[in-house]
Amino acid sequence: AHDYAAPDTFKIDYPASKAGFDAAIADLKARMGARTQFFCFINNHGGGFSTAENVNYGGTADTDNDEPATDPKKLDEHIYYYGEAADISDDLLKSKINSLTFGTGIFLLKPCFSGGLVWDLKGANRVIISSGTEFQVTYPTLDGNYGELTYNFMSAVTGKTPNGVTVNADLNSDGKISMYEAYMYIKANEHRNEQPQYNDD
Repeated sequence: AHDYAAPDTFKIDYPASKAGFDAAIADLKARMGARTQFFCFINNHGGGFSTAENVNYGGTADTDNDEPATDPKKLDEHIYYYGEAADISDDLLKSKINSLTFGTGIFLLKPCFSGGLVWDLKGANRVIISSGTEFQVTYPTLDGNYGELTYNFMSAVTGKTPNGVTVNADLNSDGKISMYEAYMYIKANEHRNEQPQYNDD
């Protein structure tokens, strides 16, 4: 049991497993509608092909020919669950997300090779930010305490780093942080060998 009132805990509705993911999608289908604002943050590890190392870290053959022309290896990317062999291919993720009804969607993608998910998730009224390209391994912050993307995104939208340092990502000084402004902050504060990606319609 968890004490959800404690400051160092947060509620988890479903485990990071195939069964948990399927249950979460079913739950969301019952709750979401045409006016829903959907925020999807995907963490954990991802699989794909690293061009810098010329190594395939779990990418699989693209069987439905939906990989872009810029992918010479024609490999699907994957996201891993915790503690089980099953994973989520980019095609499966696309199918699950597109089975949901929502008005606007924001997708924050932390896994390695998550830039490859942009091709699968892009669409009308969606904003997608990934930690790197479809060919890049992505990293934690230099101190190892956070994901680089997570740290910079949270800093941008809250106005403070997790360590309490005030930051300003408000490029047009309107008192709000758009996802584009958050992305520009992420890019400007990148300290690892990553190339964050941005897509909207």
